Amino acid sequence: PSTVSIKGAVILPSNVLFVPGRDLRYYTDRSGGYTQDADQREVLVIRATGTIIKGRPSTRIELGDTIFVPTKVMVARLNESKSTFEEIFNTVLNTGLFIAIIRSLT
Repeated sequence: PSTVSIKGAVILPSNVLFVPGRDLRYYTDRSGGYTQDADQREVLVIRATGTIIKGRPSTRIELGDTIFVPTKVMVARLNESKSTFEEIFNTVLNTGLFIAIIRSLT
């Protein structure tokens, strides 16, 4: 690839020609900047190697990277799902511990 992909909550999601040494801000600016509902604190950079890192404005971008900008709603929903999963996990864990304690007493 000779480009960097910018997806998600930017004005013009697109592919931008790669320029060595440029940072995340450069590429998001070339895509029109962030939309009003973009969550700039949760930007992800998906490297061409498959590695995923949290992006900051000064993060150096590499050839073939994809920049993903989530919306605030996406982040809120993911956090809600995470909380629900944690509640279910804790309930199952506590139930298992309770059963193990009862079995050890009998």
